[in-house]
Amino acid sequence: MGIMGDILDVTANGGRDGIIISAISRKANLSHYAVLDKCEKLVEAGLVESIKNDRNRIFQITEKGLGFFQEFKRFQLLVESMNLRYWSVASFIEPIQLKQPLGDDGILFVRNESILDTMVKTPLLVASMIIVAALIPIQSSFSSTRDLDLIIYPDGSTHISTEIDIDPFLTDYELNLFGSTVDNLVVVGDNEFLLDASIMGDSVLIQTFGSSVITIDYDIHDLVSKQGRLWTFSLDSPSNFTLLLPKNSAIVGMINLPINMEIINDQNQLTLSPGKTEIDYLFSSTISNSIPDTNIETNYFPYAIIGVVSLIALIGSVIIIRSKQKNHKLMEPNEISKKNTTLDLETIFKLKSDLREDDKELVKFIFNSGGEALESELRKKFLQPRTTMWRAVKRLEREGVIEIEKKDLQNLVKLRKSMGEEEWKN
Repeated sequence: MGIMGDILDVTANGGRDGIIISAISRKANLSHYAVLDKCEKLVEAGLVESIKNDRNRIFQITEKGLGFFQEFKRFQLLVESMNLRYWSVASFIEPIQLKQPLGDDGILFVRNESILDTMVKTPLLVASMIIVAALIPIQSSFSSTRDLDLIIYPDGSTHISTEIDIDPFLTDYELNLFGSTVDNLVVVGDNEFLLDASIMGDSVLIQTFGSSVITIDYDIHDLVSKQGRLWTFSLDSPSNFTLLLPKNSAIVGMINLPINMEIINDQNQLTLSPGKTEIDYLFSSTISNSIPDTNIETNYFPYAIIGVVSLIALIGSVIIIRSKQKNHKLMEPNEISKKNTTLDLETIFKLKSDLREDDKELVKFIFNSGGEALESELRKKFLQPRTTMWRAVKRLEREGVIEIEKKDLQNLVKLRKSMGEEEWKN
């Protein structure tokens, strides 16, 4: 069984491309003919598939073989952790050499001196198999959340980014989402390998391909509700998480006090503990607009108020007329200064010399489009599917080249402005 396990290990590492017989022989440290014989048995069992090309014969592990190999590895780890030894069935049977012909009645008597050892080994093996069967569901459900970050956009949609440790022996992993209205789902495994994922209601089934850490990004519309001018964020989180509120928002109520609170780019970022969280917030423009209403309701000195308003209107009209020409002359320099806040391409590529060529083309297009472009425009320009383009955009965001905002339920990609060289290096 150990030899079979070595061969399955080598073919599993070969992945979808498969592996030739000489490579299996070299990596498993076995002779060519021994490997060929074992591979034929694995093919007959449906654990390995044999494919012939022009010059070589390639062996590729099947889905059934991958599942069998994963269960075998779990059994090995369990036995080693319990300081037990396991034997193959062949070790229980001693070779029989027939030195005398059978008797007239056709009965053959065999002497087995190790029957006591066999009686001891067999219950241990059976007990180990029972323990493995009991622990397999527990190991299959193993996972732990490394990071959970949420960003609330002004329209009430929420972007969720989470990084999870999972069992690398799992072929599929099911994750419960925070709602059912999901957009822009992207799942990335080890070495930034894009994984296949299928959404099923409020959960997603991910094909892990042996990844031990997966990163999941998606947008959701189920976490924020609105009543009048009051917005409410609700979440029952299984772990600690960070929450970035929209710009110009002010918290007016909260359940589950934050562990930490800081300001990032004029936005409130909260670090919250697991459990049920509810946050009520208003936009500051709404709050400021409500202040004059309370003043108007007061009836103190009504005639004085009318006089002051009339005087202010008269003075304001004179000032507007006199400053109209000056404002017209200052308009062009102000527009030029706004344009200069965006870094030029030469500076961007100098500070980020390790950008990929396809990412540089994206940056050039955004720069030539006035420093911003919708994600849908990028997909049409470069003829890329949604997941591929979203992955490229997120990669540029991690590099600090762009920032993503929500505009009319679409992703607006903008080049970052007014950034110093030190911030780029960090």
